[in-house]
Amino acid sequence: MKDIINSVTMKEIKQITYRALQKSFSQVMAQTLLELDEAIALGRDKKRFYLKDKRPLKFESVFGQVELYSV
Repeated sequence: MKDIINSVTMKEIKQITYRALQKSFSQVMAQTLLELDEAIALGRDKKRFYLKDKRPLKFESVFGQVELYSV
């Protein structure tokens, strides 16, 4: 009797895991960079440096593209 459930190969499990890791890493990296940006902006010497503007930042990482948008 044939199996009616398709079995998942180890390669497919690795690919699924890697994609989930990429997405998770991208979100954590974006949050970490936003928090660092905020800490730098608050801790700067306001007599010497002023906050000009905040622009979106996009860059490629090993795990894919990371996009940061300041709030």
